[in-house]
Amino acid sequence: MIIYSVNDEKKVNDIIMLIKLNEQVTRVKWSKSIGNLPDDIKKSLSNIEQYVETKIEDLCDLRIYCIDDSEELILLDLIKKNPNLKDTLGLGVIKQGEQKDKVLGILKKTPGLEKLFDAITENDNIVMF
Repeated sequence: MIIYSVNDEKKVNDIIMLIKLNEQVTRVKWSKSIGNLPDDIKKSLSNIEQYVETKIEDLCDLRIYCIDDSEELILLDLIKKNPNLKDTLGLGVIKQGEQKDKVLGILKKTPGLEKLFDAITENDNIVMF
């Protein structure tokens, strides 16, 4: 998972929409209830996923950190245990201000996430993708 900094509020909101689109595409792509999707639909869904990934990277201002596997496991466990983090870290966006302060308060107490804490502290809005 890569951590990006985004300074513009409009860009952050656009990224949130793209992440939500990507979540829905993934749900359809892997849905067992929908059944077998035709190949052209699967290709279209993959194209949307690729577009979203490229567009998010274009909207971000700076790549600031890359989470390693052990940090990612700690982070995922933390999100599962703390409902306050689902709307931020679970979505992959941390907006500056109160939202960022809440996340930092939790991360500060979590061993193994010191580098992530520093990366988030030093930047405005954060995107994790």
